Amino acid sequence: MGRQKFVQLLSRLGLEDCRELHTRDNFGLLAHFLAQLRERDMQNYALAQAVSLLDMTASDDAGFRNEWLQALGHVIPDMLLREVEAQVQESLTGSLNSGPIQLFVLASRSALRSADPAGVRLFCCLDDTEEAQEKTGFERSWINYLRLLNVFQFLPKAFFCTRLGLRQGMYDQLVESFSDQDAVAGYVAVSFVDDPDWREALELAGPGLHDHLLDMRSQGRPAPEVGFELHVGGKVVAEAELAWPEQKIACLRDEQKNDAEILQEHGWTVYSLDE
Repeated sequence: MGRQKFVQLLSRLGLEDCRELHTRDNFGLLAHFLAQLRERDMQNYALAQAVSLLDMTASDDAGFRNEWLQALGHVIPDMLLREVEAQVQESLTGSLNSGPIQLFVLASRSALRSADPAGVRLFCCLDDTEEAQEKTGFERSWINYLRLLNVFQFLPKAFFCTRLGLRQGMYDQLVESFSDQDAVAGYVAVSFVDDPDWREALELAGPGLHDHLLDMRSQGRPAPEVGFELHVGGKVVAEAELAWPEQKIACLRDEQKNDAEILQEHGWTVYSLDE
């Protein structure tokens, strides 16, 4: 991703004041975070940095994905690798190699559309073996590794490790904390759907809705529009998680319940997804 697109992404996330944050040292980053202690902003900045590493074009190439997976397999525990293998075909990938530091990013397409940090997985490994430590510049690499940790710690699915730590099994008890079994189940569910409309609906919806959607599909219902917005007079007046515009049927999450009355006033039948 070029500099211009990165700046545009920061603007989209409301982070215009973070455009030059990447130029600060570790102490400068810490001072910024402490001065403006808004966790969501920190998370969005980490999201923007992670997205900037994605290779939007090569991610669709099977050979590229296989090479990416092979490299990743050397720096993360097997359990996490199996999860990533189940997700990679429906995701975008990217990486950064800087001396003894290897960083990998995996992002679902739906997470990118909704700017959802929870849909991005990041893995970073530092080669701290004796051979690596003897090379010139290792101390600087260690500082850079800590800098990456400072930035990406706000992503809920960021996993940082070292080569020695992996060999010594230091992360065995932590792996489940970084597991993403719900998302894996979601990707598996999507992979078995051949109808393009239903496939799109499942890709856009969160894994928590997949059971509902698959039940609807098995009953022969048409695929819904996910993330529906009702426009009146050129303005968005109501939202629905799932909608069938032709039938004027909508399913709302609890936080959308205030929109139910507006939809009903326009002839919609409204149901709650949380009941």
